[in-house]
Amino acid sequence: MKNIGKLKWIKNLTRGTLLSAVSVLSMVQTESATPADEAQKGTDYIDNGSTSVTLADLFQRIVNALLFIIGAVSVIMIVIGGIRFVFSQGDPQSSASARNTILYSVIGLVVAIMAYGIINWVLGRLYK
Repeated sequence: MKNIGKLKWIKNLTRGTLLSAVSVLSMVQTESATPADEAQKGTDYIDNGSTSVTLADLFQRIVNALLFIIGAVSVIMIVIGGIRFVFSQGDPQSSASARNTILYSVIGLVVAIMAYGIINWVLGRLYK
């Protein structure tokens, strides 16, 4: 019974974090180039009537949003792993499980940061 309550708490926390991230990302506005600017550069763009967004910008926004969510979940899991470690009360099995949670969360965070840097670097080189 105790574990079911923890799982519901974790699910609610994850949902709240994801909803907050989506809300923040939907409020962010970036400058987009005009169709004439894009025609001069020779890149593709999507014209939705009022603004135009290059395909590279669209791809970068999607990737950055996903990587932000992955990073947020990793940080939350690090905190949850730390709480589990504190409450393990010296139980070797619980301590090892909490350490693994922290370790894999840190690895996920490092991979997300590296992916962010690599993708932005590649897109910067492709769409100068």
